[in-house]
Amino acid sequence: MLLRDWLIRRHSQQMRNFMAMMDVTGTRPPTQYTTLSRTIFDELQDLDTKLTQAIDPLPDYFRETRAIYAAVREIESSAPRPRNPDGSLLRGPQVDPNTPEPWRRYREWQAYMSKRISQQGTDTTTVIDRLPQTCQIAGKDGAPATGLWLPSARLCKSATGECKIPTIHS
Repeated sequence: MLLRDWLIRRHSQQMRNFMAMMDVTGTRPPTQYTTLSRTIFDELQDLDTKLTQAIDPLPDYFRETRAIYAAVREIESSAPRPRNPDGSLLRGPQVDPNTPEPWRRYREWQAYMSKRISQQGTDTTTVIDRLPQTCQIAGKDGAPATGLWLPSARLCKSATGECKIPTIHS
């Protein structure tokens, strides 16, 4: 169970128990407590939404990464290539079936893998951009390195270091 799930479940149950107790006893807590409880509950729900959005792309990202590594390892395997009982090429379970056979169609395989690896670099940048990072202050910091497998440049709004793009702190 993820921490966020545990927090939401635990807090939701505590909120329900608290409100049920108030209904049974016929009393109501002071307004500041119910307001605080509602604020905490709303903040937990907001945190749950942010964490869900942050981790949503990760399963696909890791699946894609495993498929790329499996296809690269395939060309490193020994010759002769193993075959299935029907004579077809035996491929690893994580190799995308659309991947050209590297031993017979190397040029196609090379072009296909170059495209997949470049896309993985773009996807890596997208994943890294979901993490909090420092920003670059215009005129003070040098031009940031950008490209595949690197975070996007984050330019500050001011000399205080406030970023122009949202982070988990904004």
